[in-house]
Amino acid sequence: MMRSVIVALSAMFACVLLFAPAQSAAPTPVASHIGQSWSKTICCKKDTKGFWSTERQCRLAQGEEAKPKICHDTDAKTKACCRKEARTWWSNRRDCRRTGLVVNDTFCKPRA
Repeated sequence: MMRSVIVALSAMFACVLLFAPAQSAAPTPVASHIGQSWSKTICCKKDTKGFWSTERQCRLAQGEEAKPKICHDTDAKTKACCRKEARTWWSNRRDCRRTGLVVNDTFCKPRA
């Protein structure tokens, strides 16, 4: 007896879900992090430092989006270790990205 009541209630619940009227007024989408591109690179500024990052990384670093000029100026002044194939050298980040890859500083340290 109890089993048939549970089966009947389950069937009624399934019918209500299947045939319930859909909401006619869809909520308007709001600008949020869900609509953002996770691969888009932006210039992010925190305090006086500018750096390239994704929108999410910038938000997590508690920074704010800035004009690209800030990051270009910062990159021109920041020392970086560059690498292309087997060759490594010191340069600034901007020139390094143009001619090679920015790598960990340990690759450019002189070997003892």
